[in-house]
Amino acid sequence: MLLKRLYDTPEGWTAERDADGRVTNAPPVKGLRLYHTGTNPEQNFSRRMVDAGLAEGWLTMGKGMLMIDTEEETLEYTIVRTPGTYCCHCDAKLEDDPSGASARAHVAQTHADTPSPDASNPAGVRVTNAYECTLNADQHALWNGQAHAARMAKGEAAPSRKAQTQQAPPRQDGKE
Repeated sequence: MLLKRLYDTPEGWTAERDADGRVTNAPPVKGLRLYHTGTNPEQNFSRRMVDAGLAEGWLTMGKGMLMIDTEEETLEYTIVRTPGTYCCHCDAKLEDDPSGASARAHVAQTHADTPSPDASNPAGVRVTNAYECTLNADQHALWNGQAHAARMAKGEAAPSRKAQTQQAPPRQDGKE
């Protein structure tokens, strides 16, 4: 996925940087520009990115969906998994117990003597720190990396469903 933050930069603004060269007085984000959604509709969003998007106003969540509002289109992702601990056998969301005791108890009681179906997680438990999501199929077909590369090769502008669906404001002179 390739997104670009668009800033509401005040006139005369100059960047102030810390010792590591990071900007310490960034202007507020006014929106995002969408270039492409990557090669697969599946996307993981870190807690940090979700928190930043919520705070900056370009990301909303609700009813099992995560929406990213860009100038071109509002991307609609179905949330498959939220951050937490999951059973590899039955995909149940388990208690987030730092010691892992409750997860081990679940596997021992529910899936005793059954090897983990996930070789990467032999204990039968996996932890994710991201929101695991899947993009709406129509949106991915329009915005995937291959479609973006083809548009660039042809010199075409990116499509904009928002521009197509927004009506022009009524004229003040009464003419159509």
